[in-house]
Amino acid sequence: MQTEIVNLDRIVLDAGTQMREQVNEAVIADYVDALDVLPPITVMRVGKSRLVLVDGFHRFYAHKRAGRDSIEIEIVEGSTIAEAQFAAARSNARHGLRRSNADKRLAVVAVLGLKPTMSDREIAAHVCVSHTTVANVRRDLSDEVPGRDGVPDDL
Repeated sequence: MQTEIVNLDRIVLDAGTQMREQVNEAVIADYVDALDVLPPITVMRVGKSRLVLVDGFHRFYAHKRAGRDSIEIEIVEGSTIAEAQFAAARSNARHGLRRSNADKRLAVVAVLGLKPTMSDREIAAHVCVSHTTVANVRRDLSDEVPGRDGVPDDL
């Protein structure tokens, strides 16, 4: 993967790639003290120049809090925001702050929205959760959608 140093202002944060329910202020504070040993954040280049943050929100905010203007990034190529969202759904499964159940659910919901025909087992493998977790989230979502209970929406 290609790495480079870029200005923090070039990183797109609001593309639906944050797969945590909330950032953890204590982790950000810890990361401020370890900036020089943290790995680069991962961004997806979408189009010619949009650098969408896929993995490393806590590291990004730690750099900002420390008053730094730039950050080291690893760049993966993509073509759409949906690809960045799909990649982000896998982030934090094997490193960083342990994901909460709410974080896992958020990632599953994101993938179900992006790829609704994907099997529970395929989504589970991508997001690194059990297939029963995916099935439960899928069921919960279908219960929330009007018309999915067999009653027409126009009644």
